[in-house]
Amino acid sequence: MIDTLLKVMQERKCVRNFKPDPVPEEYIEKILEAGRLAPSGANTQPWEFLVVSDEKIRKGIDNIFTESREACKMFDDFPFSGAGSNIRTAPAMIVVCGDHRFQEAYPYDSHQDVIYTMGLASAIEHMHLAAAALGLGSCWCTVRQSVDRKLKKLLNVPPIYDIFEIVLVGFPKVETRGTSRRELPGMVHRDKFDAAKCRSEEEIRKLCEHQRPSANVYSPGRQR
Repeated sequence: MIDTLLKVMQERKCVRNFKPDPVPEEYIEKILEAGRLAPSGANTQPWEFLVVSDEKIRKGIDNIFTESREACKMFDDFPFSGAGSNIRTAPAMIVVCGDHRFQEAYPYDSHQDVIYTMGLASAIEHMHLAAAALGLGSCWCTVRQSVDRKLKKLLNVPPIYDIFEIVLVGFPKVETRGTSRRELPGMVHRDKFDAAKCRSEEEIRKLCEHQRPSANVYSPGRQR
């Protein structure tokens, strides 16, 4: 069973361009079930899942992101025109909403917001893996403050909830390319932290520069 799970994890890739084919409802149900089973602080399960497949509403979501220059320009050179391309092609979306009132259940001497966020992130990760196991592609879409209010109005989400992320789901338009991962020996420490494995400031700087969004990351021309 663990080998099957690891294989799904290895094959899961972010997909930003989807076929127009609708996602079968039974697939959506399995993805939602995976999210439901995620762990959360104090078992509060602080999430609500809003499934969007209606073409008009999907287009409305795409327009909100595309029209929000602030949301697109994460960096000075972030490409405004391409930000909505992945949203535009996704035949199904799962809007993950969080109820921050559940933070009251977490210890007061802890980072309550972190525990809350970890639970929502766990649900999202479960759904990504479920999508991959079903042969679907998926990608998360970060909801910034600049679009939160408009999305809530469009989707009729009460103000008490946070729109945490949008999970885009569909059949990949093209075969996805693999991404590199660090090898275990370089990141695993035994009993005490091995400072010799600590990456230098120069290594980190180069990695961050390489990973910064460019005109290819979210543009329609990047078939991923």
